[in-house]
Amino acid sequence: MTGAAPLAYRCFDPKLVKDDIDEMVAVPCTAKHHAEFVGIWQAPDISYAEFTRTTKRTHRACQTMTAKFAKVPDNSQLDFRAGTIYYQPYEQEWKNGNRGVQCFLWISDRDLTRSLRNAGTRGLPVT
Repeated sequence: MTGAAPLAYRCFDPKLVKDDIDEMVAVPCTAKHHAEFVGIWQAPDISYAEFTRTTKRTHRACQTMTAKFAKVPDNSQLDFRAGTIYYQPYEQEWKNGNRGVQCFLWISDRDLTRSLRNAGTRGLPVT
């Protein structure tokens, strides 16, 4: 996720409509943004209905990915460091075997102007 890779997911500025994310606008990590791609979590091989009922599991898995990405403790304080945004496969994709969930860290209370990869607790403090 470094170097010239025009199709790589990196930093995004989510556009909200009320409390829902309407669009994820890709921006350079040096521009103001509020979200960053941290990786793809492989969800367990369960039914799509079960997967959509267990959203807390997905949120928690994306939190773990955020902690590893940013090099911060994966503990109860993570909720006070960053939120998560995730995109899951559509039902037909799920039925075809795609269990890849795209995970993003999300900071809503301040502008970011750099990547949080390996930022540690100074870059991703408890707020």
